Amino acid sequence: MIYKEFDAYDLKREFEKWDRDYFSIEACERIIELFEDTQFELDIIALCCDFTEYTPDELMNDYESSIGSEDVFLAYQTEYFENNDIESPSWGEVADAQEYAREILLLDAIDEANRSQTVEELANGNYLVY
Repeated sequence: MIYKEFDAYDLKREFEKWDRDYFSIEACERIIELFEDTQFELDIIALCCDFTEYTPDELMNDYESSIGSEDVFLAYQTEYFENNDIESPSWGEVADAQEYAREILLLDAIDEANRSQTVEELANGNYLVY
């Protein structure tokens, strides 16, 4: 049997060859690290089944049914106003409250995903779930 060592760029090219270009270089680097001391037959389809890379918005959307709805988003905004003693928010304060709510929902999505899988933040701001 012939073995070949892969770096992240080799792995990315393999995904592209199989029309499975779902992963960034950062995700490919992390996948390579996870299998660093392991020899195995490369199975691109299996890797695509075992790993998913999400943007923050994709992660929240995939776990939205688990973490809440628009009502939860509005509750987090209200929490922001209450915590900061804001009664009549300006547009800037509304934007800050929306960002706060979005960050909390992202943390909720990460927590939910972590219940059954591993979630790691990548250097590019995306998340690798496996």
